[in-house]
Amino acid sequence: MPYTGSQAQPGRGSTISIGTSSPPVIGEVADITLNRGKWDFANTTNLQSGSDEEMLAVIRKAAQMTLKGNRVDTDAGQIAVEAAYQAGSLQTFVIQLPKTAAQTTIGDKYTFTAYVDSSDFTISPTKQIEFTMQLQTSGAITLTAGS
Repeated sequence: MPYTGSQAQPGRGSTISIGTSSPPVIGEVADITLNRGKWDFANTTNLQSGSDEEMLAVIRKAAQMTLKGNRVDTDAGQIAVEAAYQAGSLQTFVIQLPKTAAQTTIGDKYTFTAYVDSSDFTISPTKQIEFTMQLQTSGAITLTAGS
């Protein structure tokens, strides 16, 4: 079948929320760097391995994520993130992607627990106040495919 065009999905319309009971969306997030952790490997090379190393996947390291956006002091989601940062408490986060052309009900969803590792601000006289939040996950990041 010949190439008919990109199937890339835009990020606009995506949301990230925090909490489990009526979780608020974290408002005005402009950028999410979502990594899903990297595998750690044990070198199992032995005398019978020949000339190439043998590796065994042993554990996936916890992911870190970065959120960037516009600071809004009255935003319920940003207030919840600040409270989680101050408390050092583990929170549930959900990233909801918009529907793709093949999905009719809901887009893909990523669910994970994380600590708010840092919550920083950039203040400049020539632009809006921006936040950068670092999340440290604990456990798996679960993908629920949209439909």
